[in-house]
Amino acid sequence: MKGKTNSKKTTRNTTMKVTGKEEEFIRLNHALRGELNYANWHFITWKHLWNSIEEYSDEMNVAHTFFTLSMRGHLLETLLRLNKMFDEGHDGTNTVSNLLDFADKNMHIFAAPAADRRKRNEEDMILEKQVEETKPLQITGDMVKAHRDKLKGLPLKKLKKWEEEALAHVDRKVAKKHLNVFDECPVDIEEIDGIIDTVHEILNVYSIAYDGQKWDKDLVFTHGIKNMLDAIKAGKQLIKK
Repeated sequence: MKGKTNSKKTTRNTTMKVTGKEEEFIRLNHALRGELNYANWHFITWKHLWNSIEEYSDEMNVAHTFFTLSMRGHLLETLLRLNKMFDEGHDGTNTVSNLLDFADKNMHIFAAPAADRRKRNEEDMILEKQVEETKPLQITGDMVKAHRDKLKGLPLKKLKKWEEEALAHVDRKVAKKHLNVFDECPVDIEEIDGIIDTVHEILNVYSIAYDGQKWDKDLVFTHGIKNMLDAIKAGKQLIKK
């Protein structure tokens, strides 16, 4: 799974063996990072489409059903993936809280000297990542507690409510409705961005503490959406001629 490529390098070394606890951390860290990155990328796409309605409303309404359902799909994917990371009743293993519990009980695997010499090869993992090396941190109980407090401050009830609303039945009339710049935004964009940024920062603390590697969550791809909308605009202008 790749993020920005600027000033990044992938570290590879096959000589080190991992313990069972380390394998557990790697699996959990990768599972959470995968959910977070996909949620973020879907949200980036949704935000770009939502913010394009004012400038490209005519172009988007050429295929309003396509854009309406596409936007709904991206937002739903965002909400489902984020809520899954906090849903203790769903699985309970691949949650941020579980990661913090694991770190609290296994601080020895984050020992700075071990992290300094540990340069992992990610080639055999399910998710490929683009990382930059950072000086490892020493995990402490106070640090884990501070992260738990950060999670408590997130608007998770709102996040669940938005998911339920996004899952609500959409009938044919809604699906075929023209996109309107005056429609109310279905979520609080700043609060969802805050949730994504908070989890991203927390995951990076433990990734850096483990092997000195910092993940990058962002991709630059929204220019493709603008190119598509510009192409529709150009096509409409040609038809008028």
